Amino acid sequence: MNTKKDDKQFRRLENSKIDLERGLAEKEDNEVQEVKEEWAVVGEQKGVIDDVDTTRVYSGDSYARETFKALEQLRDSSLLTDLTLSTENGQRLHAHSLVLAAVSSLVHHPLTHQRLPKWDEEMEKRRERRDFDMNIQTEIFISLGSEVRCVGLAGVTEFAYTGAISALNRDSLAQIQTAAKTLGVPRVLELCSKEEGKMKKGVEKRAEENKVSAEEQMKLSLQSIRQLWKEGVGCDVELKVGGTSFHG
Repeated sequence: MNTKKDDKQFRRLENSKIDLERGLAEKEDNEVQEVKEEWAVVGEQKGVIDDVDTTRVYSGDSYARETFKALEQLRDSSLLTDLTLSTENGQRLHAHSLVLAAVSSLVHHPLTHQRLPKWDEEMEKRRERRDFDMNIQTEIFISLGSEVRCVGLAGVTEFAYTGAISALNRDSLAQIQTAAKTLGVPRVLELCSKEEGKMKKGVEKRAEENKVSAEEQMKLSLQSIRQLWKEGVGCDVELKVGGTSFHG
């Protein structure tokens, strides 16, 4: 009797062992299958990624500021300036047409419509000489009315390059507003309106707020310049590489 009982216990233990081994084997097979399926999905995704021409965009917070700083340095050195703004009393201010076109509708219009404002005799002679001798793109000359003073014109130009107007105060406000209206610069008019409201309330300017505002203004201007470039406006340089042309 004891022998039979021992045999039954032995068989039960053996069966349990077999069931355990079978369960472990099935579990292992399932885990292996899951891993294989995961790798298959990854492989498919990788294949899709490899097939698609992916574009990575990198940007820097200081890009706009650094770009306009470089443009301002070029302007200070009278390099590549192709726009002359003149007041009635003969004062002239030189700038880059694309930079001003990014903020001024008066400058933007002749660039996009390929029509130039009226030339004076001096500019006509320069145009003819350059077209004939050097084949350089004609400069744009805009003569402004008596209502525009140099202070206002300088303020608008400073805004185009820096996104701010350092000389904007009670004394210069009206002149800057007049210049902005004449040149068609709504962002300067908006800035003047905000500053005028602060002046009436006696609120002092905060340097940090002005800095942030200037950064945003330069980003907006840079977007406008990029749009002009996409439209081929102001592109006077052509680079050819491997049969492909790049305009700038």
